[in-house]
Amino acid sequence: MLNEENKGVKIVGGRTLETYVDGLKQVLNKEELQPEPQPSLLSLLGEEKLLFSKEIEIMYDIEESEINAFIQEELTPEFYDKNELLGEIYITAKAKEKGE
Repeated sequence: MLNEENKGVKIVGGRTLETYVDGLKQVLNKEELQPEPQPSLLSLLGEEKLLFSKEIEIMYDIEESEINAFIQEELTPEFYDKNELLGEIYITAKAKEKGE
């Protein structure tokens, strides 16, 4: 990890989250880190245009069995298309029509 001055911390191999947080604190020269607020599913889909169910599960800390209900709760059908590829659900942002 490098900061704007190309000073950094080297972390080798898979480490705990705490190790990465400590590395970020060193690189950013901060005592405490504040996470950014989690984006809504609508805004995330607007940025990414395509999201697989596994990405949604991890981002919003939900179970695979809750995906369909979560999507229906967070999005209205005019904003997305839902499909399946190799057994995994994915959603895509619907293209906006001209004039909207």
